[in-house]
Amino acid sequence: MQNTVRDYQADKNFLNEFEIDTADGYKASKYAKQLRNIANREQTTLVIDIDDIATVDPELADAITENCRRYTQLFSQVIQEMLPELKDKEIQNKDVLDVYIEHRTLMEQRMHHNTDETRDPMNRYPEELMRRFELYFKSSNTQKHLSVRQVKANHVGKLISVKGVVTRATEVKPMISVATYTCDICGAETYQPITSPTFMPLVMCPSQDCVTNKSGGRLSLQTRGSKFIKFQEIKIQEHTDQVPIGNIPRSMTIWCRGTNTRICQPGDHVAITGIFLPLLRTGFRQMTQGLLSDTFLEAHRIILLNKSEDEEIEDKEMNEAELADLFAEKDLYDRLAMSIAPEIYGHEDIKKALLLLLVGGIDKSPQGMKVRGNINVCLMGDPGVAKSQLLSYVNRLSQRSQYTTGRCSSVVDLYEILGVSKTSPEADLKKAYRKLALQFHPDKCKAPGATEAFKAIGKAFSILNDPKKREQYDQYGQAMEPQHTHSSTGGRQYYYYSDGDDDFSAEELFNLFFGYSGPTTRTYRRRQQPNTYHFTTHSTQNTTHTFVQLLPYFFLFLISIIGTLLVSEPQFQLHRTGKYTNLRETRISKIQYYVKSDFQPPKTDAELDKFESSVIDEYISDIRHQCYREQQYKESMIWRARMMNDNNLYRQAHQQTTPSCTKLNNFVRDYA
Repeated sequence: MQNTVRDYQADKNFLNEFEIDTADGYKASKYAKQLRNIANREQTTLVIDIDDIATVDPELADAITENCRRYTQLFSQVIQEMLPELKDKEIQNKDVLDVYIEHRTLMEQRMHHNTDETRDPMNRYPEELMRRFELYFKSSNTQKHLSVRQVKANHVGKLISVKGVVTRATEVKPMISVATYTCDICGAETYQPITSPTFMPLVMCPSQDCVTNKSGGRLSLQTRGSKFIKFQEIKIQEHTDQVPIGNIPRSMTIWCRGTNTRICQPGDHVAITGIFLPLLRTGFRQMTQGLLSDTFLEAHRIILLNKSEDEEIEDKEMNEAELADLFAEKDLYDRLAMSIAPEIYGHEDIKKALLLLLVGGIDKSPQGMKVRGNINVCLMGDPGVAKSQLLSYVNRLSQRSQYTTGRCSSVVDLYEILGVSKTSPEADLKKAYRKLALQFHPDKCKAPGATEAFKAIGKAFSILNDPKKREQYDQYGQAMEPQHTHSSTGGRQYYYYSDGDDDFSAEELFNLFFGYSGPTTRTYRRRQQPNTYHFTTHSTQNTTHTFVQLLPYFFLFLISIIGTLLVSEPQFQLHRTGKYTNLRETRISKIQYYVKSDFQPPKTDAELDKFESSVIDEYISDIRHQCYREQQYKESMIWRARMMNDNNLYRQAHQQTTPSCTKLNNFVRDYA
């Protein structure tokens, strides 16, 4: 990357003086007219071509490609400084922010009508609030499109192009970019630019009046002075030809803002240019996430690859006369079915089903209620009967389809049962189990298969909630430990596996998780062996032999006693006990703890910081455990109220407070 502080005048000259050859043979400025339209509010988007920058400054073009997010901000600042000079007419259609800024400027002029203290709005308000345009970069024509599988960690922060098919598109929603607050005491306004999907709202007023008078003004968010932009999230999946044989297609999340929204829909084949970025989180969520981070692509340009194909199909549409002649044929249904994969002999019924899959499945809306009319086809058969060939042929015929293939699995994935990812922490597992267990409990859900689903949910949670079993499942695909047993006849050795199903049943796991203490009984019965031999010749055991057999147990017991004696007592306790009576508190977070009377504090600041860090860790662990117990108790009350249909108990459960959770959130907010 070049120097952070660049020559802004050089960038201004490029935007004003860069010219291209027109069809008439004249020179025309490419960006000056667009900037003038932006200044007059006739245009909202400016796209800068990397190839144009490369003709003037190749090093700058490479720097933009390598660190596009930073240079987007720099170019936006340059353009914002140029707009007042390019504005040549008055704005006719003013938006809410224009009226808001004019009103605030007029109020400031009235307050300072005798002085010259009225400030320029560009210096008073943040740049993000005053900016009314969107800046995007177009990648170089020599840059090839990557597949989702080829995007690696070394592409973070770079401008890349990715090809794929859209599999999901959310609704377009407003996303706040600048939050405006008003103080309830001094009336001052505070602005907070938002650069991430989540933010912590400001609470205390930072104005000079409130700080000087120590009035403690509280801020309240006002939507009238805040700025919102359009936001849409889409997911793309790599093409079939980009997926190795036997692998599952990978997907990528795309963030679209402003004019890049509503361009594509599920099923479209697209080429997207954007910045590959990590999804940064703050506070407690980042602490639980650790060093892992989700990624997304911030879209700068979206190109529909199948638009030309749709136009060709529209040109080849049949007229009414041709359709009438076609429908007059008697064997039309059979001819259409046999035209599917004609190189494959037979399978007439299967081809007819696939034909109905292609042309059927329209949406029905009787009485205004939408009924899904999609057709699903499942092909089962012996290997080598052209199942995959038929489906791949249908995939080539359909405009919006995606053919996938993957490794076979004989069991259902436990993560899919709970609906979580493989990197989900323990809290997400418990949350998913709580939701599914309450939904599929046999006493509540009377649908067919609810009992089997409830058992499968309990088994999945019992395996994934155990760190050892989860590690084995992630490594081998099953939580099983090989155990060896020898038969008493023939000297043959057998192997059997145990996956832990006999630890707890699904009902017992449910009762333990939700704190239900209903009557449960469990009987263990050992299966009687058909061939049991009793030997009486060696019934009398030697005392010395028995002692030798018990000697390892005595040895382990002795080691445990010695280890207990060697363990040192902790240096502090969070609660007052008989030995820990002297009260102390940490320097920064003011956490109180107790030490012994002969406690010697650390001598250096580094040792004291390390000691107080251990106190803070113990404090967070303690209140986190208390918060978890309070939440479990409250949720168990809600569950019992629903099961017993008790409105009073349900009301009491919702009124149940969780003070430890409140204390934990306040601590993380103040000191995270």
